[in-house]
Amino acid sequence: MMKQDRAVELSQIQRQILILLEEAGEENLAALTNSVGNAHDGSPQELEVVAAALTGLFAQGLVEASTSRDVTSRHWIPEPKERARLLLADLRPLLRWSASEKSWRWEAADIPRAQALLTDTGSAAAREILAATGYPKID
Repeated sequence: MMKQDRAVELSQIQRQILILLEEAGEENLAALTNSVGNAHDGSPQELEVVAAALTGLFAQGLVEASTSRDVTSRHWIPEPKERARLLLADLRPLLRWSASEKSWRWEAADIPRAQALLTDTGSAAAREILAATGYPKID
């Protein structure tokens, strides 16, 4: 169960990220960036806001990052902590704004498309946020 004080500590964008990740448990960073926040205009500030939110969630153990899957199970393999922190902390070298598509796209050719992964603790937090907004509680 999510601690009440944690709910207060999460920003609106962090709550949005957890809710988005709750269904599938993962999302690539470009799609996640396109899905949270308000209207998108391609400004670097958009990336800074999402990166700060992800970094905060990572610091609390609610999300991890991955760029590879297990060959047999096809499950995402969480990156080592320092590598994950670096991936989530600065999205500017990873994403590019497509004016024609009005969305963020993966830009980093030398890095496989990174995923944000919901941890078990993050999943519990997401369910608590959903329950607090009127969605049925999921056990």
